[in-house]
Amino acid sequence: VTVTDANGCTAIATTTITVNPALTISVTPASPSICSGGSVSLTASGATNYTWSPSTGLSATTGATVTASPASTTTYTVTGSSTNCNNASTTVTVTINSSVTSGFTYNGNQCLTGNSFNFTNTGTSGGGASYTWTFTSGSPASSTTNNPNGVTWSAPGTYNISHTVIQSGCTSTTTGTITVYSMPTVSASGTNPLCNGGCTGTVSASGLGGTPGYTYTWSGGLGTGTPKSGVCSGTYTVTF
Repeated sequence: VTVTDANGCTAIATTTITVNPALTISVTPASPSICSGGSVSLTASGATNYTWSPSTGLSATTGATVTASPASTTTYTVTGSSTNCNNASTTVTVTINSSVTSGFTYNGNQCLTGNSFNFTNTGTSGGGASYTWTFTSGSPASSTTNNPNGVTWSAPGTYNISHTVIQSGCTSTTTGTITVYSMPTVSASGTNPLCNGGCTGTVSASGLGGTPGYTYTWSGGLGTGTPKSGVCSGTYTVTF
């Protein structure tokens, strides 16, 4: 600046001013996507001090880095400030992926002979979902199909089943058991003498005990169960 008085004398003074660049706030990651129940770390940069809003699902409302765990898709605003500079803001949206579920049903516990288990996925299906099944001691031991069929076991027992569904990076796992029943030994016998071919005999069977899912079936029209009375002379076969 130059000053000139009435006598034509001048004086000069100088000074320097600094223009700071405008604040530009950014957040990393810029477009986070998480699974339901998950969380993500958000880090702001471009300023010295930061304020976050809304507070829903945030671990803190101030600081460069916060953890976001929203229950649903939420847009957050972060405002940054520095000495001698106006505030600046930006937004970041945390997207919640669709909920992924797992679960299964099957065609019931079975006898050892001829067992063949079919499994049905009752959880998330389609939409790019992938599946992993694990059948302990089964054949096959695993599968990646949606609804695996024809899984067998070579020995009686109770076996663990694991079912996992993965979609958009989200995972859900369900475990359960199936039972393969032992094959019992059945014996049959007849009692009471049959006089002159009269139908006064009794036949009985044993060997099933309390094994679930089994019953006795007689030939000759005797039906099921044991013992059976009023039996005529003849040969009868019992199956289970």
